[in-house]
Amino acid sequence: MVAPVASPLFGSLPTPRDRLIGRELERASARGFLIEDAVPLLTLTGPGGVGKTRLALAIAADVAAHFSDGVVFVDLAPLADPGLVVTTVAATLGVTPSVDRPVTDAIVAQLRSAQVLVLIDNCEHVLAAAGDLVSTLLAGCPALQALTTSRAALHVRGEQVLPVPPLQAPRSGSPLPIVRAAPAAALFVQRARAVDPHFALTEQNAGAVAEVCQRLDGLPLAIELAAARSNVLSPAALLALLSQRLQILGTGPRDAPARHQTIQAAIAWSYDLLAPDEQDLFRRLAVFSGGWTLQAAEYVAPPSPLDLSDALVDQSLVVRGADADALSPRFTMLETIRAFGLECLSTSGEEDDTRDRHAAFFRGFIADLDLYHAVPGDRSWFSCVAPEEDNLRQTLERFLARGDAVALSELSSGLVVFWETRSQFGEGRRWLERAIARDQDLPACLRARGREAAGLFIGYHHGDDAVAAPLLEEALALARACDDPALLRHALFSSGMVALLQRDYARAMGLQANSAKESVSINSIPGGCLGFQPAQ
Repeated sequence: MVAPVASPLFGSLPTPRDRLIGRELERASARGFLIEDAVPLLTLTGPGGVGKTRLALAIAADVAAHFSDGVVFVDLAPLADPGLVVTTVAATLGVTPSVDRPVTDAIVAQLRSAQVLVLIDNCEHVLAAAGDLVSTLLAGCPALQALTTSRAALHVRGEQVLPVPPLQAPRSGSPLPIVRAAPAAALFVQRARAVDPHFALTEQNAGAVAEVCQRLDGLPLAIELAAARSNVLSPAALLALLSQRLQILGTGPRDAPARHQTIQAAIAWSYDLLAPDEQDLFRRLAVFSGGWTLQAAEYVAPPSPLDLSDALVDQSLVVRGADADALSPRFTMLETIRAFGLECLSTSGEEDDTRDRHAAFFRGFIADLDLYHAVPGDRSWFSCVAPEEDNLRQTLERFLARGDAVALSELSSGLVVFWETRSQFGEGRRWLERAIARDQDLPACLRARGREAAGLFIGYHHGDDAVAAPLLEEALALARACDDPALLRHALFSSGMVALLQRDYARAMGLQANSAKESVSINSIPGGCLGFQPAQ
């Protein structure tokens, strides 16, 4: 780049009236792309409310001195007609339309020799028109560079995408200095003080502030809207209301764009840009808690959603997991975006079917792994089960709400080894006891399996012999009536283990000896994380 001159051709940038919090890494990366690498086009992408415009203005200010002809700022948000993109840029540049020359040619002629940075804000709703214009400018103006913001990439040659993530939020339970230093918490404090000058981050409220920032995914707009309630709600009171986040997070400043007045409007702006089949997929994917694999998405939201998933990732509504080398990549949504998706799912009439398909998939997923017969000490299954913990909890809740005693019994007994590995003894016991309380009319073998799993779990991990011993007695009796040698071996072994804990050594030895006589070996896990094909 040549040295800057004193009088640029183009006007100054809009001047933000607030301090930009955080974003040091993104600003440094952008400077490197625009100055050292001289990329023709840098596009900041991210979900609505993540702060792309504010960051773009800071980046443009950082590098403006390196563009001898200055910076041009164009905001496309007010446009509803893609046909107005070119004329809007022309008007900003002071290009007068001519009947004998296309407006685009006139813009190129004016900028052909200019060393200028063109900042085009909010391209997502006129993406094709914005992309075509930028492509034409880059081809015809060799010294021009462009900086754009969009919820989706422009997909033109020379584009460098820089995703804008949410702000880093402090971990729950972090000490006050850590909370104070976290960008998400600092933004909360800044906005809270704007409505309550006496607001201060203290030992007493730091935990609630950290939890609010976590629950809002570090999304700047959501944090700003939440903090704006600080004149009437303490952080603890605000935290208690976040289950209704879409209703709580509004209304923003009246001079803010309409799409930023509420978090719901910000997400709806992106949702409305999707094609109908993409909207359908988005709604159904919101049912997943903690993320999903493509295999799970194909079952819950058929047909194959790979191409449609790419569109949702491109629109910054879905996030692809960080492990790019995984055989089964994971996807997720920010919880605030997911809340919007669940609201759309509820009003679509598709919710029951989607939740039932979700539960059926994860029931089959655990059944296929056959964790009940897992080889002791083998944890090869753990890496594919652990990411689904929230989905499995949701599945158990669904079967409980549906009164599906068979599914509840199968799944809870199948998850015993997982709860043991996680040391989640209280949670495991609660689900096992809920299943047993509802299994009176189930087949004997299923009742035996549930009682055996619960008896060993409760006896071994809770030392509650008064509950464990009768369960295991029932399990043995039922198993003997089932003609299932593997189940009988399990019941004998578990009963022997609990007898050993009770120091009833003679009984323990007898039960273990009977278990060893059973000519059955515990099965290894069939298939694997990627092998499950749920029955239709």
